[in-house]
Amino acid sequence: MSSYYYLISSLPMPVLGEKQPQSLDSFMDSCSNWVSASEYRELKNISLIPDHEKVSKNFIVNQWKNWDTCLRNSVSKTRSGALNRDATPFLQEERNAFSEIERGVQESFSAENPMLKEKTIDELRWRELDNLEAGHLFDFSKLCIYKLRLMLCAKWLTRETEKGERNLDAVLLKFYSPEKNNDEEISDVNH
Repeated sequence: MSSYYYLISSLPMPVLGEKQPQSLDSFMDSCSNWVSASEYRELKNISLIPDHEKVSKNFIVNQWKNWDTCLRNSVSKTRSGALNRDATPFLQEERNAFSEIERGVQESFSAENPMLKEKTIDELRWRELDNLEAGHLFDFSKLCIYKLRLMLCAKWLTRETEKGERNLDAVLLKFYSPEKNNDEEISDVNH
């Protein structure tokens, strides 16, 4: 297993909810000078959305996929339950069980708005990355975790509270006021 002392020690520390310390492109450029071609491909394939078709050679990446799949299933079950719907069509195969997920998802659904719910769920993800990082200070797994952290930070950079509130108001107005003009455009529901 290779160690990347210089590369990892030069990486700025990402903090969830704060500006991304470096771009994903910059991070990948840095890694291209230090990691092998196969490791670079592994890094490139890492995504916040688990792809079960691609099995990683890295144990930590596979652990992350398993954990995040359980989290996504728990969110689907909770949302479906609140809507009196069946979650089964949305569930993915779980390869492990993680007891802390259910409690965390239930806590997130007590948040007062959808953005806070999502932030609470991403805070669960961040804590899981802390857990996975234990014992991986200067190895390839640390680089994989770092990329996941950068992607979480980047996700929140695109969130704009005012735009999200406008979109929510537009959806609620459309839903609760059928006599209103239903052709009104909603700019970007994902804010």
